[in-house]
Amino acid sequence: MVQNALLKRMGQKLLPPAQRTRYSNPMRFRVFACAVVIAGVQLAQASFELMYIPSVNDDKIYRFDPANQVSLGSINSLSPTSVLYRGGQFGAVTGAGGNHRYDMYSGINQTFLNSSNFSSIGEDGTTLFGMSGTNAFSSNLLGSGTVGSTALSTTFNMFSGVRLSNGNMVGLASDGTSIRPLMFSSVGAVISSLSVHNGITLAQGSNSILTTTNSGQVVFHSIYRDSTGTLRMFHVGLNSAQNAFTSSAVTSINSLTYNSTSVASLAVAHNGYYVVGSDASSVTSTRITQFNNFGIVGTTIAAYTAPIDSRTTGTIFSVGMVIAPEPASFAVLGFGLVPFLKRRKKTPSP
Repeated sequence: MVQNALLKRMGQKLLPPAQRTRYSNPMRFRVFACAVVIAGVQLAQASFELMYIPSVNDDKIYRFDPANQVSLGSINSLSPTSVLYRGGQFGAVTGAGGNHRYDMYSGINQTFLNSSNFSSIGEDGTTLFGMSGTNAFSSNLLGSGTVGSTALSTTFNMFSGVRLSNGNMVGLASDGTSIRPLMFSSVGAVISSLSVHNGITLAQGSNSILTTTNSGQVVFHSIYRDSTGTLRMFHVGLNSAQNAFTSSAVTSINSLTYNSTSVASLAVAHNGYYVVGSDASSVTSTRITQFNNFGIVGTTIAAYTAPIDSRTTGTIFSVGMVIAPEPASFAVLGFGLVPFLKRRKKTPSP
């Protein structure tokens, strides 16, 4: 019951459509609603974060609860390397042949979308976004797969980025010997740059995310692997108008024992973010490290491994992440049905 209810809260099916009409009967509706109340109380103790970890070696996308550290099944997918998904019925999966729209409820590959190298998905859960060379590009997950492109006024090689809620774009750029963050307007003009990190030769870029610190500042994070096998995270704080950078930091995560021949992924958490990637000690296991939202980098608050093979090379590796409302809200929803049921009891049946 708890697992099914959790999957429902994360965007999974709880009841087949044919069974939903059973609860139009008042008595059956009361029984069902009471079950919701009980599930709500139980779910108050459950995790409301769900990862979708692609495994190119297993031809699967694993559902994983990072708080309780348990697997919740998998979806079959041919050579998946990236999952861009924030909840709802549909997500984008990059695998054999390019990007595909998946029905995340049933696990069915619905249709081919395009072959662009997207590095992030918008908060709306439908806008796919990426940067490559001197262009930014985007596509609607629910559309036909058409890709729109914006020329960027830079000579640097962009390799990962996000689109902000105000239309501005943030990404990382490489000139062969350094990495730097750049911010562009919606039409591609450079409006902010900060903190060149010299002596870095890019080997592989990965995904990018936005988080919010405990003080309310929006932070851009991106992860990449350099030519020495060092996995690094670039963190950039934004001003309140999200039209300029305020601070930045670069951190190495090799000390956290990630595989130096594979890239890792970032995933947003309720409190901070996760780093997910192949483990250095057991390459067929996935290492997961959680950072809190104190400052633009955060502090490690959890670290463990999961029996999932997430090795990948040569392409963006992205873990899909669904964050539901806080657990207490579902319990309140359940208890809120009680007075409604009392009113129904007083109303004579036709």
